Amino acid sequence: MELNMSEKELDRVIVLRSVLDGSLTKVKAATTLGLSERQIRRLLVKLKSHGPQGLISPKRGKTSNRAIMTHIKEQALELVDKNYGDYGATLISEKLCERHNIKLSKETMRQWLIQSGRRDSKRIRPVKIRQLRARRDCFGELVQIDGSIHDWFEGRGEVCTLLVFKVNTPGGWNTSGLTQFGRAVKQLNIEAIFAHSPEAKGRVERANSTLQDRLVKELRYFCISTIAERARLTCIKC
Repeated sequence: MELNMSEKELDRVIVLRSVLDGSLTKVKAATTLGLSERQIRRLLVKLKSHGPQGLISPKRGKTSNRAIMTHIKEQALELVDKNYGDYGATLISEKLCERHNIKLSKETMRQWLIQSGRRDSKRIRPVKIRQLRARRDCFGELVQIDGSIHDWFEGRGEVCTLLVFKVNTPGGWNTSGLTQFGRAVKQLNIEAIFAHSPEAKGRVERANSTLQDRLVKELRYFCISTIAERARLTCIKC
């Protein structure tokens, strides 16, 4: 009789047979397999009664009780094809919950997209080592600002530049305001340090990347095509 056993189950058979042969104690077997003595005694009973087959998990080949029902998966992927074809897995899971009352984890959604061929698995990029900039002596001495030139309205309106200027310390001064940059910098005799890599700009660059992905889709969903209409999105969100 051919048995389909995992490596873990096969190890258990070998160790438990050693216990039955008297060459190994139950205490030692428990330590070897990472189990309690009570579990060892229970497994010995199964081995004596049913042989090695008794150690095979009865759950093998059966659907997990926690598995998501097939029709929910089909419904979610159908909505992806219809409305969220260019969305990322995280944003898809958020919108499915927000707009369709379908609650899925972002990792479940990501795996479904990969398995169905709708997305490719991410390749691990080599890590670039860069020299860190020395920390400034005083708070507010260095402030990050970045302009993101992008087709925010996807051809429905003119190409605009979004300015991201934020103090990342909660409760700090001017945490929610925008700033004039060019003329103000010159008048105030402030040195502009230009960053030539995403790592140098840190959070502000990641914010731009997130906004280019998410904000564009929100503007499309609410049919917003001008800067004047952009205020309507803020009111809707509130």
